[in-house]
Amino acid sequence: MKINKQIWILSFLAMVLILSMGFAGKKMQSVKFKGVTVNIDYSNNHFFVNEDDIKEYFEDMGYKKDTLLSAVNIALLERQIENHPAIESAEVYETIGGTVHVKVKQRNPIVRIYNRKKDSFYIDEKGYLMPFSTKYSPRVLIANGHIYDDFISYVGKNINDLDPETDSLPRHFMLAKILAVARYINQSEFWKAQIQQLYVNEQFEMELIPRVGNHIIVIGDTTNLNEKFEKLRIFYQKGLPNAGWNKYSVINLKYKNQVVCVKK
Repeated sequence: MKINKQIWILSFLAMVLILSMGFAGKKMQSVKFKGVTVNIDYSNNHFFVNEDDIKEYFEDMGYKKDTLLSAVNIALLERQIENHPAIESAEVYETIGGTVHVKVKQRNPIVRIYNRKKDSFYIDEKGYLMPFSTKYSPRVLIANGHIYDDFISYVGKNINDLDPETDSLPRHFMLAKILAVARYINQSEFWKAQIQQLYVNEQFEMELIPRVGNHIIVIGDTTNLNEKFEKLRIFYQKGLPNAGWNKYSVINLKYKNQVVCVKK
């Protein structure tokens, strides 16, 4: 008898839940679209997109106030916003009151490339290529010189995922090497303050141009980056202050356990 009573109570609660869900569903179908709230993450201090840019997606799809909320394609909006080259991720969701919320995270470019074809584009910290923006120019490391990799060949791809055997990379593919150096510099406030430019010379070796001092820093390739930068740090802190910042024209870090300098 007690078991039958429990079954009856559970059945009653299930029926109430089903009816409530049905009522809520019908109510949501009649809810009107009231507007958009946009939350853009500016924590990396980049300003590629603003609130108006995001709201344009709604306007382009014909979503106006008092449109039925059920007619707003949330999934499609999210995909289209994430297709923006400067946006890393987007979250779009609706509320019972009819407001649609959009949360946006921007990409974080750490180097700007100028190649031999005179193209200009960015690479973000995760290895994705970003087109040059006429709206906003971030202050990042500049890389130029003998760079023959173009934007079109790799747009929409992550450089870290490229395979030299399957992706038909050119013999002197520099973007991955440039990204490795840019990442190393970007993770240190000290090096970000010291280094302003990366130059690829005719031998496809990388050289750094500092903000202070009239010299170039030859690092060659990406092997032993930590060791090379640590040698440079010690030389900057203990060697150059005594010798003078303008004494050398070249500081070469390519050789193990050595800093080879060329006097002016």
